Amino acid sequence: LMQIMPATASHITRDRSLAGGNRDRLLDPTFNVTLGQEYLSELMGAGGGADNLFMLTTAYNGGPGNLTRWMSSIDFRGDPFLFIESIPAAETRGYIERVVT
Repeated sequence: LMQIMPATASHITRDRSLAGGNRDRLLDPTFNVTLGQEYLSELMGAGGGADNLFMLTTAYNGGPGNLTRWMSSIDFRGDPFLFIESIPAAETRGYIERVVT
């Protein structure tokens, strides 16, 4: 299954019940993976910098708003590895390292 937060699922599907009492639908593998694919597609097309695997993974785990904020505040000189090491959220750093390596 893909890691989809209920609020994100609600945003993608425009179905507010997914953020509330209908969260169990996120455990249905077909629904979950389809939703995850839609979210990844949305992130890649958002123009928010999620145009490579490192940035896409950052946006997927940390949120597109955080990706934008971190890209503007971290002087990473275009080096994705320096960017990853400079992300202030330890959970997101660890997630990227687990997914990409």
